[in-house]
Amino acid sequence: MVYHAGAGGRRTLLPRLHHGGRGARSGGQRDHRDSGCWAAFAMAASPAIVKFVGGTPQDAIDNTTAMTHITLGRNGAFTLPPMNFAGSPAGIDVRKVVDTGIQPIINTGIAHREAGVGQIGAGITRAPLACFTQAVSALASAVRGSQ
Repeated sequence: MVYHAGAGGRRTLLPRLHHGGRGARSGGQRDHRDSGCWAAFAMAASPAIVKFVGGTPQDAIDNTTAMTHITLGRNGAFTLPPMNFAGSPAGIDVRKVVDTGIQPIINTGIAHREAGVGQIGAGITRAPLACFTQAVSALASAVRGSQ
């Protein structure tokens, strides 16, 4: 879900994610909306994970750098050694997402459809732009309603 800060607790539901990660067609279950995470924002700090989800250390740096264009700032508590210890991008700004068209990157794990088998893969996907467009509309309505 995309929660809208300043919009009275309103939120926009993310649709089910589709990814081409490892294991996606090997008995994995569909990605659930609560399974993905925004860890891609600090992907540069974990080159081993990048290789697992499909990519290179340079991809991780590029993805993390791209996320700086859609966030409010950086979090100095979570620094990135490969990026000269810069803070991780933090605070997705829905307006920046819509203005730039840069969709947030999501890392996801793929659990086997049978309980107890465990993780069988992982992948990277992007959050759909539509949920951010809806969030901007909701924010605009909230602001208009408060005036």
